[in-house]
Amino acid sequence: MVQSVKATYRDGVLEPSESLDLEDGDVVTLSISVEGGAEDGEAVDSASVGNGVGDSASVDSESQKPTDIPALLERIRRITASVPDSEWEKLPKDGARNKKHYLYGHPKEDEE
Repeated sequence: MVQSVKATYRDGVLEPSESLDLEDGDVVTLSISVEGGAEDGEAVDSASVGNGVGDSASVDSESQKPTDIPALLERIRRITASVPDSEWEKLPKDGARNKKHYLYGHPKEDEE
């Protein structure tokens, strides 16, 4: 079961805006996307709730903000820059061509 609900964060607690179909003691997975901020006077989160048994949590695509992309790209750049050149040299040069070999053990394709 997956439910997508809006919630408000107050005093360290998420308050769902609607009733949740959960039993007491159910373990859930939350994926949170902030739609508003404290500067707006309101912090509204979009969260998906799963029961943790084969469910995957998802975030409503409407809540994804294009302004998050530059921050993500900057994070990727910082992580990439932190990897030593010696480690990059260990990576296979034919990874795209032979992805099935590296992922699933298929025979390597020869260079054309």
